[in-house]
Amino acid sequence: LLVSGTRVLSPSQVASIAQTLAGQRGVILCGEGSYPESIVEFARLTGFPLIADPLSNLRNLDDAFVIDSYDNIFGSDRCPAIDVTIRFGRWPVSKRCFKAFEADRPFQVVVDEAQTRDFNADTDLFVRCSPAGFIESFLGASADGDVLPASPFAPDGYAREWACANVCARTAIE
Repeated sequence: LLVSGTRVLSPSQVASIAQTLAGQRGVILCGEGSYPESIVEFARLTGFPLIADPLSNLRNLDDAFVIDSYDNIFGSDRCPAIDVTIRFGRWPVSKRCFKAFEADRPFQVVVDEAQTRDFNADTDLFVRCSPAGFIESFLGASADGDVLPASPFAPDGYAREWACANVCARTAIE
């Protein structure tokens, strides 16, 4: 499927995507690129943790939603289940991450202005929009209050499960 926005998405496009994400255990994959600081606010809105690739420039953000030890998490039995992913930019550099997604095959939403950057053709929904525009669209819809659910899309405790796994992975590394 393809959703094509201009700079931002329409309220109906946001509502349609939100319906797909609601009730799902999801992650936000942040590959190479630069992202607005509002991405953390977007993560809180959805309840989806940010899988921060080293090339994403997000690892310097001090927030429990930023998962920087994801490679070790994907290589352990502590990896929470994933139903859906929103990917901004290229695939993270982690082979373990790629293999986990290949094996579990969650629903994949790719947000990019030009291309899916998906060499395995696993994209289920391609949103032709910049990451900043996508995030702005969702945060704007949240502020309006009519388009999005009142609570995060993910089940209660899902982001906390990832944050705990991240702390355990960091501790093991240290």
